[in-house]
Amino acid sequence: MDLHQSVWLMKLIKLGKDYMITGKRDLLLLVCFIILMLSYSTGKSQESEDDTLLDSLDESEYQIQTLVLTITEFDNLSKFYELLNFSGLIEKINDSTTFTLLIPEDSAFIRLPSETMEKLMTDKKYLRTVLSRHIIKGKVIEFGYQETTIKLKSLNGDILNAEVTLESVSIDQAWVIEEDIECSNGVIHIIDNVLLPPEG
Repeated sequence: MDLHQSVWLMKLIKLGKDYMITGKRDLLLLVCFIILMLSYSTGKSQESEDDTLLDSLDESEYQIQTLVLTITEFDNLSKFYELLNFSGLIEKINDSTTFTLLIPEDSAFIRLPSETMEKLMTDKKYLRTVLSRHIIKGKVIEFGYQETTIKLKSLNGDILNAEVTLESVSIDQAWVIEEDIECSNGVIHIIDNVLLPPEG
């Protein structure tokens, strides 16, 4: 019994004593019925409001974001987001198509040779080639950590080799350090190196 119902019950008891003294039993029964119905109605209304509030909180807490919005929530993925935006590919992955993104953390770009980083910033065609190697059509999740090799076809047609062991996953020259970040239009795996195209 909640506080509201307890208050009504106390009123009912007091009213009952008063009417028992005066002998008005029929009127007492009618008043009791009305009070009980009002108390029940108010209690159900409060329960409904509480349920609606809980449902609203659950939906906001577990709402899955798009790939682009999810990237912006990670402080260590800001460089990839910057380059993705600069290249124009951000519009590509922001449509209704499902993608898997292999995103290097910021420290991976810092470790690149200065001339490579400069080329990424000045040669948009080269930049799109590099970033496209980190984008895979479809949803690749749960590598399973069983001894196997998985072939992944990147957006520009390059084939990437995912080497899966019982303890880790590597994709070409990068290790997966965080996997299966679910998004509304795909999934993100964070890797520790930039997947540069083979030389020559």
